[in-house]
Amino acid sequence: MPPSPVQVNAECCSRCRWPAQRLFRLREAENDTVCATCWISHNLDTASAHKGALCWFPGLHAADVVNLQRTACIAAIAGNSTAKKQGQRVLRWMLRHKRETERAWDTSRPAEFAAVMSRLHPDDRLVFRQRLAGCHLVLPATVFSDLSLLLPAGMDADTFLNTLTLPRL
Repeated sequence: MPPSPVQVNAECCSRCRWPAQRLFRLREAENDTVCATCWISHNLDTASAHKGALCWFPGLHAADVVNLQRTACIAAIAGNSTAKKQGQRVLRWMLRHKRETERAWDTSRPAEFAAVMSRLHPDDRLVFRQRLAGCHLVLPATVFSDLSLLLPAGMDADTFLNTLTLPRL
């Protein structure tokens, strides 16, 4: 049975440092608090993760990939028509990088990677994760029906989108 997120109170995600409105416990460890995007990325056996793909971004830090994806999702969901188009364009660009993962592993489906990891001994799992360095889960905006899973604390979508610019692709 896939894990379910347990909401907790904290200042920011321990992985990407995002000051999310809603944070979740990643594991039983008290201080391992993560945002929704990082939680899904670490739980590849969930229905939400299955809608995404593992994409190859060598040299990019996981937090940068997660934060770009989150910003693009917010724009695609709640932006004006220009922001929606740009958010969707960024997400399409990110998802195109699944081809590299498919070439290297013959798949980019999170469920298949989750199945392999679940069968491995914990020591072997660590080695497998190291081999996956550069692969990051990219999710479509449709995974997030509730913007409070994406937005920073104390900010609505309009305010957030007016504070930044997505890259032109």
